[in-house]
Amino acid sequence: MTLAQQICEAQYGAAFARADRRRQLALMSMAFNLGAPRLGGFRRMRAAIQSGDWHQAAREGETLVREVLEDVGALKYMEDTAKA
Repeated sequence: MTLAQQICEAQYGAAFARADRRRQLALMSMAFNLGAPRLGGFRRMRAAIQSGDWHQAAREGETLVREVLEDVGALKYMEDTAKA
């Protein structure tokens, strides 16, 4: 078992086990790249996953990505590059 899988099982419990492989891989990728502390901060996404609302979880995940990119300054760089 990978560390990313352990993080996901701890964060999402039975909802992670019930998810199809594609969703598990997406969550494990996020866990690997963000780590447990940052991933754990997105409570609305976790609540959506645990309730089985994958559409809401995806919307929350998009917000998560935007916030992370803004934190590291990459979003502005990506927007500036797209304008050039």
